[in-house]
Amino acid sequence: MFADSQAVGSSSIMLTTGASHVTKFIIALARNAGIPMIAVVRSDGHNKTLRELGVTAIVNQTDSNFEEQFAAAVRRAQTADVHRCRC
Repeated sequence: MFADSQAVGSSSIMLTTGASHVTKFIIALARNAGIPMIAVVRSDGHNKTLRELGVTAIVNQTDSNFEEQFAAAVRRAQTADVHRCRC
């Protein structure tokens, strides 16, 4: 995943299941590799934990302005690659 993102010129990775256990593991690996992570969540209940793990940005897909938040997070992080974790 990290190599794929770098190959397309992405400086960060966005995962669409930000609160899953697998995603939390990936976040820790990315943090250790110095790769910024953006997490998409359906509730804000895990935000503190995700921030502590090193997530750069959290976007809640249930917010009324999700599209704007999503676009802003992608622009700030220069994300060119989105991975969907089916965990």
